[in-house]
Amino acid sequence: PDAQLLADYADVLAVAQGRSAAGEPTRLIEQALQLDPDNLKALAMAGHAAFDRGDFAVAARHWDRAGALAPAGGAFA
Repeated sequence: PDAQLLADYADVLAVAQGRSAAGEPTRLIEQALQLDPDNLKALAMAGHAAFDRGDFAVAARHWDRAGALAPAGGAFA
């Protein structure tokens, strides 16, 4: 199990689904976060998935956590 690989795979699946993280991508994102709760890509994608389903508070929570963990001045921040 590799959280980054799961997040990358979820990203590819979401793009293939028209940028929708619904279904299998969300399941993979959740699995990645169970393995590594601080994985930036998984947190960003979890925020995206929550935003898409209208759960804005959860989206903000994931994005805030990702922002706090991102290296200052890095591409993600």
